[in-house]
Amino acid sequence: MTTYRKRENFFEAAEDVWSVEGDSLVHKRADGTVARRQLSEVTSVRLRYAPTNAKTWRYAFEIRFKAGHAWHIDNGHFAGIANFEDRSATFVPFVREVIQLVSQHAPQARAFLGSSWTSYLLQVGFLVIAFSALAGVFLMLPIGAGISGMVVVKLAIIAFFLPVVLKWARRALPQGVPINAIPDDAHPPVDAGS
Repeated sequence: MTTYRKRENFFEAAEDVWSVEGDSLVHKRADGTVARRQLSEVTSVRLRYAPTNAKTWRYAFEIRFKAGHAWHIDNGHFAGIANFEDRSATFVPFVREVIQLVSQHAPQARAFLGSSWTSYLLQVGFLVIAFSALAGVFLMLPIGAGISGMVVVKLAIIAFFLPVVLKWARRALPQGVPINAIPDDAHPPVDAGS
């Protein structure tokens, strides 16, 4: 039985546990409730790079079912206030096994990488507006004035997050792939020693 466990946030006292049991996916929530879905009910899976400010390494896995609902699982474990643990070492094997079993039990299921088109276009639009506003601010700065310390700090923050934004834009680009041919780079990197 393959399992994956994580604590979602401060308000959960224990970890959620997802497992594959026979031909079913089982989600045991921290509050003790259990949800069980047949692998044959899966209509699609989606893998995406989904960073946050505190978890720039975060990846998400979505399993969508015939009834229209979906399970969302990511590789970030809440270890404490502002303290998150990357659980990719157990997340990746779980995701790979679930996808392999979905391809057997639900051959009609589709696989997607990246965000949905709606989400992607909205987020790219927001980034374009934000960077345009930033460019406008820089254009309005007086040329003769010296660069203040705050401007340097803001430029450093932008320089730090720009690679994350570019990585997200490339990896979040929506695309469909054969369920049995998901590329390795769709998953978070896992150290060989893990």
